[in-house]
Amino acid sequence: MTRDIRASARFTLQATSRFGGPEKAGVRLGIDSTLQLLLANEEARAILSKHIPGLLDAPQLSMAMGFTLEQVAGMAPGVFTAEVMQAIAEELAQLSPVAASDLPEPPKLSLWQRLLARLVSWRARGEKGR
Repeated sequence: MTRDIRASARFTLQATSRFGGPEKAGVRLGIDSTLQLLLANEEARAILSKHIPGLLDAPQLSMAMGFTLEQVAGMAPGVFTAEVMQAIAEELAQLSPVAASDLPEPPKLSLWQRLLARLVSWRARGEKGR
């Protein structure tokens, strides 16, 4: 036997920057931000260069722009040690929020990049549980 359950609700769309409301407060940069976002901000870029020398010259950098720093760290744990990630996180937390209007457009990820991002996320979650 099956039952048909129906529900209804009402909502009111609040004004947002997209619908003519006030612009959102800024976005805080952190290790959960994409590399594209971090590298678009001069202060964050300097923090990454300080803690990971040679990162900006890495040939693989363009392929990883849509990944968060945390995801990239999962691919190179020897470079992105826990100490390095902690230091980066602490310094990024000191930065002022980035205005929504200053954020770059998110990169379009290919199917393979999306699958790799998901795989890295699963791997990172599995390692945290150990």
